[in-house]
Amino acid sequence: MRIAFVLPADRLSGGNLVVYEHGEILKSLGHEVSIVLRSWEVPVSTPGTTISPNKKYAADGAPVWYGALGYSAECLDWRSAMSRSFDLVIATWWETAFDIFSLRAEKFAYFVQSDERRFYSEDENFLRAGVELSYRLPLIFITEAGWIKQLLKDEFGQEAYLVPNGVNRERFCPTTPLEEKKPGVLRVLIEGAGAVPYKRVGLAFEAVKDIPGIEVWYVCGDGHKETSWKPDRFLGAKLPTEMAAVYSSCDVLLKLSVVEGFFLPPLEMMSCGGTAIVTDVSGHEEYVKHEENALVVKMDDLEGARRAIIRLRDDQELLNRLKKNALATAANTTWDLAKSAYQLCLPKINSESQELGKTKEFLRFLPVIRDSMSCLQTQKMVSNGAFLTQEDAKSMLVDLDRQFKEIVGYFNHYAPKQEFETRVGAIEHVLTSMAKGRGIKRRLKSFLRPFALTAQKIR
Repeated sequence: MRIAFVLPADRLSGGNLVVYEHGEILKSLGHEVSIVLRSWEVPVSTPGTTISPNKKYAADGAPVWYGALGYSAECLDWRSAMSRSFDLVIATWWETAFDIFSLRAEKFAYFVQSDERRFYSEDENFLRAGVELSYRLPLIFITEAGWIKQLLKDEFGQEAYLVPNGVNRERFCPTTPLEEKKPGVLRVLIEGAGAVPYKRVGLAFEAVKDIPGIEVWYVCGDGHKETSWKPDRFLGAKLPTEMAAVYSSCDVLLKLSVVEGFFLPPLEMMSCGGTAIVTDVSGHEEYVKHEENALVVKMDDLEGARRAIIRLRDDQELLNRLKKNALATAANTTWDLAKSAYQLCLPKINSESQELGKTKEFLRFLPVIRDSMSCLQTQKMVSNGAFLTQEDAKSMLVDLDRQFKEIVGYFNHYAPKQEFETRVGAIEHVLTSMAKGRGIKRRLKSFLRPFALTAQKIR
């Protein structure tokens, strides 16, 4: 099959790295794989041993991170991808689910790595509604964790294929540490983007504060460090190819996130011979076993985290047992699981019926919705969107462009609920007249429902 994954940009993030691994797996199974970047942004400086957290981006040039990390699938910019034809196009981050219908493909899928509503605060409920809208689209769903598969079924009525994450044992294995451990001292690694609230890096530093007999190292992809955080060694950002030495230098990873999908750092730590203290965040149950290969504490439980650290400091037998079992867990949780899952699900996906013809015009309108949500973030409209120009939108959907501007105006000016519902009804009428067929009107109502719910929350 000719398969394309659509990513927002060539960023050094956990979500991107998982997609890159999926690309390599599918290539190994004999498929033609392309990584399509929605935004063709690359760092100006060539990545070295340390990543600059304040790197600037250029609009031209080839992607840096993808090639630097040794991945081999074809990488395409958006213009090049639009000139191709694919058997299967797979959206990744929720915004790309609005973009993929601009590409030519036999089938369209959506790889969901978390409940991405959780990445936004309560006052960003328009974007949260946008995420919900993406989960209602007529797509083939793929996910990496059992809890996400269940969420898609329970809340959105979507069946999903499960392709579990794993660890790259060639990249993450015990190796020479950056610095030998000190006898009788527990070395704790704090990892995570310091500026991202749901990673709870600040809470992790509170947990280790003033505990004697431990040494704290800190590594973060965004380079963010508060003055009150006092690690014994600040490593800044590191490439994935450098992380094995970091993990091998430490005894335990302290990861207190409250939002995750199937987080890989604890599994990578296990693969390098260490153990972890994690929260009971969704996704931990995929491989973390309390008292067996790691310790699990409640989310935002500061005292629970402190007790866990002290316990591992004082109980060498427990620490050794957790490390031994963690290494065995990593050995049995590799990317071979994903390879086997793809071998089972791809023939089913290939034969699955996907009726998109009746809703074709509506699906072409999705990039306009996506662009309008982006405009809301800056509280202004732009004459030419990043995905479709206003002129194209008008010629393609007649009066729908004007109607959607009015919806955007509603969210900016807090129009009465009744007025909003009238406008949604007008849009529904246009869409229904364009996409004639049984069941179309009901589906359109379900697509628009998140926006109605958002209106109620704003009121």
